[in-house]
Amino acid sequence: MRKKYFKFVCICLVIIGVNFFIQRGCLAKQACGIENCHGLDVQCGSNVVEMCTEMYAFGDRCRVYAKCEIKDDECVLFESEEFQSCKKCVQACAEKYADDILEESFCESTCGDAAVKKKK
Repeated sequence: MRKKYFKFVCICLVIIGVNFFIQRGCLAKQACGIENCHGLDVQCGSNVVEMCTEMYAFGDRCRVYAKCEIKDDECVLFESEEFQSCKKCVQACAEKYADDILEESFCESTCGDAAVKKKK
């Protein structure tokens, strides 16, 4: 009777262990998030950034609207209306004030404000 009980416990432990590693592997494949810290070129993937520097780069204010999602088993950028609008605004500022960094920065500081006000 003890041998049967021992075999049963061993089989259960093996099944639980295999199930754990299968699920753990699946969860690791589903990791999806932003991989880089600065700028308008948002990269999505499984190497999700944990901490960024305090340095500010042109277009960083738009990143609050950037999200990554799994679509067709791939981690891709979901470009919300807010992100697209903010990105276009920042790019327009860069073109309009290419020769004046102060005006360019002031212009960029207004990008995304409409989306922020909508949320309040």
